[in-house]
Amino acid sequence: MKKGSLLILAIVFLLAACKGTGEALTEAPMITEPAEATIEALSTAPAAPQDILGRWVLDTVQSTGAGSAMLDPLEAEVYEAAGMEIMKEYLIFRNFGHTYSWIDDQRIRVDGVVVGFGSVTEGFFYIFAVQTEGDTLRFLLADGTPFAVFGREGSAAAVPAIDVAVSAETTATIPPALPMKPVAPTPWTPCEGGYETHLFKGGYAFVNPFPPEPNLVRSAPDNASPQMGLIQPNEPVEVVDGPQCSGGWVWWQITSKKTGLSGWTAEGDGVSDWVLPCPIGGSECGTP
Repeated sequence: MKKGSLLILAIVFLLAACKGTGEALTEAPMITEPAEATIEALSTAPAAPQDILGRWVLDTVQSTGAGSAMLDPLEAEVYEAAGMEIMKEYLIFRNFGHTYSWIDDQRIRVDGVVVGFGSVTEGFFYIFAVQTEGDTLRFLLADGTPFAVFGREGSAAAVPAIDVAVSAETTATIPPALPMKPVAPTPWTPCEGGYETHLFKGGYAFVNPFPPEPNLVRSAPDNASPQMGLIQPNEPVEVVDGPQCSGGWVWWQITSKKTGLSGWTAEGDGVSDWVLPCPIGGSECGTP
């Protein structure tokens, strides 16, 4: 072979080797380190919410109501009730109730919808910073204004401040507040394509006496579950959980106020209501 040919082959071989090296470099995998913000977000767990369950009495001296038109509906409920009861999922102001949830360990969202209490206002909600100090509970606005201040019922914080400028004679002329009449819960539809329910978790109900037939109580919310017993016509029950949708029926977990029997029972079949709600404001109804 001629020297010129050997030289040409050497150059071709060298170029091919360089090209292969370039392709290998472009195909090498890239290793991306996670951003510090992502690491911080993954490692930060929300703290447990504060313990605010129970009954609270409004402190009208420290509460401001904030004077905002957006807060007017809730302000009226708080001041008319002069307090509230906080349950696991509801804020109850005498005859009105709102669902609520924790945003973080300092703030709660109170839904504008009045649940099962005669009126519904969709499309808005309230956010408050929650501050607890001993037996004192404060709902604060974003600027720190105390929208409502409460003392735990039965504690020294629930005793209203005495205005020494008000004479005994003036105090005697203030008429006592009249109790509000119970309000029937607002029907709502818990199951897609299902029928309306009149019950809600945390409320009370009783077995419809017409027709005078008992309602089955089962171990789970479906017709195939074992029977636990019967609740009789007019027997009052507490609604402790639900609703659950099964077999075209709306099921509620109940506890009998008469016998203590607990389990799941169907509210009706969409044509007849087998279990009826107690009016709001009266924890007992039916025949004890």
